[in-house]
Amino acid sequence: MGTKDDFLAALRMGFEEARADGVILRPVELVVREAIGLPRLEAQNTIDGYRALVEAGVLCVIGPLITDNSLALAPVIEAAGVPAVTWTGTDRYHGAYCFNLGNGGLAEEAAIMAAWIRRQGHKTVGMIHEISPGGVEYASNFRHYAARAGLEVLIEAYTTQMPDDLEAVLRKIRDQRPDCLAYLGYGYPTILMGPMFPSLGWDPPRIMTTAFQFCYAKPEWMAALEGWYGIDQMCEQNPRLGPVLDRFAARVGARRDHTVTALSYDTARLIAEGIGRANLLTPRGVKDGLEKVRMLPAVNGGPRTHMSLGPYDHKAYKGDWLLVRRIVGGKTVFVDLYEP
Repeated sequence: MGTKDDFLAALRMGFEEARADGVILRPVELVVREAIGLPRLEAQNTIDGYRALVEAGVLCVIGPLITDNSLALAPVIEAAGVPAVTWTGTDRYHGAYCFNLGNGGLAEEAAIMAAWIRRQGHKTVGMIHEISPGGVEYASNFRHYAARAGLEVLIEAYTTQMPDDLEAVLRKIRDQRPDCLAYLGYGYPTILMGPMFPSLGWDPPRIMTTAFQFCYAKPEWMAALEGWYGIDQMCEQNPRLGPVLDRFAARVGARRDHTVTALSYDTARLIAEGIGRANLLTPRGVKDGLEKVRMLPAVNGGPRTHMSLGPYDHKAYKGDWLLVRRIVGGKTVFVDLYEP
């Protein structure tokens, strides 16, 4: 069972439990269209996938799940008038039918990373950011919050999302001898860095964005990211997390204790609340219903995380929904909630 299967199984569990709890009065059918867009392929694939779901008559779309595709799709969503709940982190995905249950926040992550680096006593940082819409937005925010924290960005380096000579980039930063390393972007290059640090004789304290969550996809990726700190959402201090993970393990026959499970479950429960509050079961009705959701307890994030939406507020997660974890011995461990 892979990450995609976990995603779909957690969604189905969330909708089924919402029906059992009386939030919705009839079952929800998931209509699945897999569309691989940016950065691996084209944004048009994502647009075509969304339009196929609209033609199929869905009430709400879950996805896309990546910032670049969300930006490309936003005007299409507005034209079609079928709400889409994405996991994007950008502030530039917005509109009457654009909703977000962030798997991260490009501004929020930068603030947490800069504050955490400074609290560790580091004074200088080497920054890598990707040449991409998300990478540029991350970097702009990180510069601001680093300055606020009294943290000097000693050197900036750049990489593509599918890099050619990543070791040269790391060598360039190493030679400037910053106290630590910060990575800002979608994150695939970090998986390739694992063997490069030993070959460079360099083992800096290092922190990355929610790209950290690649570690949950494959065991070899967990190993490649050993030692990294990163922004995550799964928090054992949240009293709602453990019971959901236990029920999910019983459902699929294996432990899937990672953010995708919790975030998928929260996504289903949020949409179920929107359906339950819809005056009419149409896309417009579900859009209006989502805007009435308030103070819905979340499984993802820290113990104070909840989901609330409104007519001019389409970012659902509120509270301590982002936090710091680290990979130690082939597993992630909780490090800290955000403290400025």
